[in-house]
Order: sequence, then C-alpha cells, then structure tokens
Amino acid sequence: MNSRRQRFVILISASAILLSGCVQRHTPTVVLWAHRVDVAAIVELYNAEQREFKIEMRHVPDPATAIAEGSDPPDVIISDAVANQELGSYFAPLGSLVDRAPVADTVFYRDLLRGGHIDGRQRLLPLSFDLPAVIFQRHSRNEDLAEFSLHVDDIRSGATEFNTLNDERFTRMGLSPRWNTEFLYTLAAAHGARFHENSRNADWDEQRLRGSIDYVRDWVGSDNQGVDRENEFTNRYLYDPKYQLLMRERIRFAYVRASELFQYTDSQRQRIDYRWISGDQGIPVLENVVYVGTPQDAPNRRGAQDVLEWLFQPQTHARILESVRSKRLPEFGIAGGFSAIPAVNERHFPRYYPALLGLVPREDKLVFPPRVPRYWNEIRSQVVEPWLYREASSLAQPRPLREEIRLWLLQRG
Repeated sequence: MNSRRQRFVILISASAILLSGCVQRHTPTVVLWAHRVDVAAIVELYNAEQREFKIEMRHVPDPATAIAEGSDPPDVIISDAVANQELGSYFAPLGSLVDRAPVADTVFYRDLLRGGHIDGRQRLLPLSFDLPAVIFQRHSRNEDLAEFSLHVDDIRSGATEFNTLNDERFTRMGLSPRWNTEFLYTLAAAHGARFHENSRNADWDEQRLRGSIDYVRDWVGSDNQGVDRENEFTNRYLYDPKYQLLMRERIRFAYVRASELFQYTDSQRQRIDYRWISGDQGIPVLENVVYVGTPQDAPNRRGAQDVLEWLFQPQTHARILESVRSKRLPEFGIAGGFSAIPAVNERHFPRYYPALLGLVPREDKLVFPPRVPRYWNEIRSQVVEPWLYREASSLAQPRPLREEIRLWLLQRG
C-alpha cells in the first residue's frame, strides 16, 4: 500500500472511530415539563443511572395551559393541576403501562389512582400529596393532646383555653382561623364541603360549606371575642414568624402543611411538635396532589414509558428519599409530599424523617379530595379563600361564591 493510500485509509478509520464515539455518546432525550423545583431531585437520580434515556427537565410555570394552547408537547408532565376532565383528553391512556410489571405490581392509594382515571381510561398516575397539620411548642401544657391527630373541635377548644386577657386586651391567643386563609379552606374540607368538578364546573356541598362558615364565625365571635379583638392582637403581635410566636408563648397553635413542617431545622423541630388536622371523616388531604402523565402527541413515547416504569416503583421512591435527605435538600419527601404508594410512607418515610415514626396516617384515616376543575389552584387562592375570609370576618360580600368564580373565569378568558 503506498503512503498516500495508507494515509487515506488511516484518515477514514479515524473518522469512523470518531463518528462511532459520537453515536455511542449520544443518549436519546426525554423532555419533562414541571413547574415544581423539587422535581429536579427525581430527574437527577434518573439521569445518574445508566439507562437508555436521559431526562431534559424544563421549568414551565403552567404546564396544563401550555399543553392546552398547543405548545410543542413534552414527553412527560409532572404537575398538580392536570387531573381534571378538561385536560384529561390531552394525555395518552396508560393501560399498557399499568397493566404489566413493574407498575402493575405497585399498590397506590385507591382514591388517588381513581383521580387520574378520566373518560374511562387511566391517563395519569399519582406521585405525591400533602397533609394539613398544626404545630405547637413542646411544653407540659400540651402533653394531654391526642397523640396522632386533632379534631378541629379539639384544636378550637385547646386554642380557647390558651387565650389570655390583660386590661381588656389579648396578650395570648391560641389560634384564629382567620390567620391563614388556607386553614379556612381546610376547615371547610374537614366539615365536608367537598369542592369538586361537575361537568367541568366547580360544585360543592352548600349546606356543609355554610355550616363551616357558621362554625368559624362562632369561633371568632365567641371564643376570641370578635373580629376587632382578633385584629388588635394580630396587628400588635403577629409580625413575627409563627415559630417565634410559639416559642414566646404568644400563640398555642399554628397551621402548616407537612411539606412546610419538615423544612424546619432539626434544632427547631426539637422544640415543636405537631398533629394532623382531622374532621369527622378523617384527615383531609390537600388538593395539590401531584400527577404524572404523557401527552397524546409525545414525540418520545418509548422514553416516557421508561421514565414512568422507573418512577412508579416503591424502591425508586425509597432511593429518591435517600437522595433528598443525604444531600440535605430543602424539599420534603417525593416532589414535596408523601408518596402516592402507601408502603413507601409506612416503611421508608419514618427512616428519613424520624418525627413521622408512628404518625404516618393509614389509608383509612385519610380523606382524599375529589377531582377539581381546571384552574382550581388559582380559583381557590384568588377567589374561594378570600371569599371565606370575608365570610369569617362577617364582611359584606360583593356577590355569591358561584358568581365570583364565574366572573374570574370570564376575566381569565
């Protein structure tokens, strides 16, 4: 072989090797949309494994609206605002995934799984959920509180016992339902108001909602001696964080979500305790349940299936917990909540969150929310909770709640 031909062969061979190396290094991408930063821990763990695909996570503030408005679809969506009738048709049925191992072997909370069953097909799988609680100072006065959860009546009576008047002014107040509008909403849920989707519109049990409002008004008016007294106390003392108010014994209880509770430092949690909030039927699960689905037009369906098969196994959730805790990440649990797989909560959460030992609720103690209509997160925070606050404060309402919601939807377009 002459030297020129030899150089040519060497050049071709080198190019082939380089090209082969490029092909080997290229990994097919699964595009994932999420609006929650705590999903990044899941993505990092998946990408650290030697799998056929890699996840490219994109932060999309409102994945539901983006997909409905015709944006180029991702392969996977993780969101707490997609499990409703209007958006369900945008997601591919997951029958081929949930009917065979390994996902078929995973036992979910039944009501959560049912929430992703839309138009007769399983289109979404539940990932995580959050719970309401009250926190209080570790103190001898609180040793007689029930050990697992506190019924709203017990929270109210315990708060009233703590109230202290000095010169006709409250210097200590156990709790006011008006301090946190989400607590007002949780009280309505605990009383059975059951906000839910009905033909893509919002509906609820009007009688039970009115009963909850009357309950709160009586708490404010009778136990805390009225809105003016509450406002006076609030304006004088409630500029400090709730933890400081508890430590200074200015208040007895404060409302938190579980995801907020476990963001306190270890030293802070040594000085506080907590109980789940319950009503007559059990502990009302918050409505921000996180679901996962694959859009109908996902370009990489095979990659999406690989991600979902990996994600919805108990051992994966256990590894996510280990990763979050070992790296001391600020988020709680699985995407900011408890796992949608009961076995993970019962066996693994107390290992990584010792404060949960003996306090993980059984499935029969939980009241899971029904599906709510599209935009409900915004409607709840911008319309329903302010409306409940005005009712709790005995303020005049500009219009009935149904009309308030209708106007909000019209303005949104």
